[in-house]
Amino acid sequence: MKPLNALTGLRGIASYSVLVAHTFTYSFLYGGVNLMQPFAERLAYFGMSLFFVLSGFVIHYNYAKLINSKGYVLGGYQFMVARIARLYPLYALILICTLDGIPSRNFHNTGHAEYTFMLMTQSWFNLQDLTFRPAWSISTEWFFYFAFIFMLPIFNLVKKPIIHLILLLTLTFIFLPNLLHWEVKTFGDANVWITYFSPYTRIFDFVAGVLSSMVYLSVKDSQRDINLYEKIGLIVIGCWVFSIMYFDVLSNTKYSILLSNFVYTPAIAPLLIIVCRHNVLDKLLCNRITMFMGEISYSVYLLGFTIMNGLRGTYVSTAPTLMAHINSVIKMGAIITLTTVFAYGGYNLIEKPARRFLRRVLSVKQEQPLLDTAKV
Repeated sequence: MKPLNALTGLRGIASYSVLVAHTFTYSFLYGGVNLMQPFAERLAYFGMSLFFVLSGFVIHYNYAKLINSKGYVLGGYQFMVARIARLYPLYALILICTLDGIPSRNFHNTGHAEYTFMLMTQSWFNLQDLTFRPAWSISTEWFFYFAFIFMLPIFNLVKKPIIHLILLLTLTFIFLPNLLHWEVKTFGDANVWITYFSPYTRIFDFVAGVLSSMVYLSVKDSQRDINLYEKIGLIVIGCWVFSIMYFDVLSNTKYSILLSNFVYTPAIAPLLIIVCRHNVLDKLLCNRITMFMGEISYSVYLLGFTIMNGLRGTYVSTAPTLMAHINSVIKMGAIITLTTVFAYGGYNLIEKPARRFLRRVLSVKQEQPLLDTAKV
């Protein structure tokens, strides 16, 4: 499919939203009190939701036609090869570098939990805390790929995706809090698996992204000028994200449980459609900086946590003095800079070569069709 470069820019915004949010947490901690909370937390939630909705959009946009045309066996295999080549090399390297021995001592008396990390399925079974917790999102993303193949026949039946998208966003926002409150009350959620890490909760973000892609494909050839409704939509989207991130307007309602998972999705899903349809917005997101951020986003996400942990003990202060604030800013700048440098190296030295190698090795070689001699 034709590349949608604006989505690469948005992916960069998502990755650096998560990086900046966690860097705030690591840098502005004084005597056990984080001055940047709860803003940093909400910024991280926004970045993760943007990742997952983007994933649904991109996966459907790039691979639905492939699977439908080549069949669920061959097309599904090629799809999974592409995704393994994209995710696994850097993921495996990070796990090896962060485990204190293989298997980690945290795995003792936990059955065969180490295999879930090897297979990227730890978040499916609430095992993401055993080692390198940030890998939970890769595990959740991996779940989405299997779900997409099984759900694609259902998506193919959708004739009016805009209606289905509106229904999904509305009904999920209304009823998901009830389900989550019931699950937390019934099963407990000490490590927020149900409300944050679980792919069974996050699947709504992914499906919203898939339906957004279907809406875009149905209207992409229409007029390119931003009409009045879309301008109003952008204002509403901006107000929604701003009000949640800075004021948490749902904090005293039952919908506050959506803050860590679905709360930004009703704004992100239509934003992707509008951004991809219009050249002006596309150009805003396709500048050299955001495109660079988007290209190295996967390495930024995985390597950033390693660098943050390495610098955790530097510039530590127990009181929020002026010098402590200056040190925190320096620490934050160092983390972001080092992450960007190492991520650029990881992208060029690990991601790209490994992706090309695995695709070449695992791809199915298709035979050339025989000439019909009767027509030669």
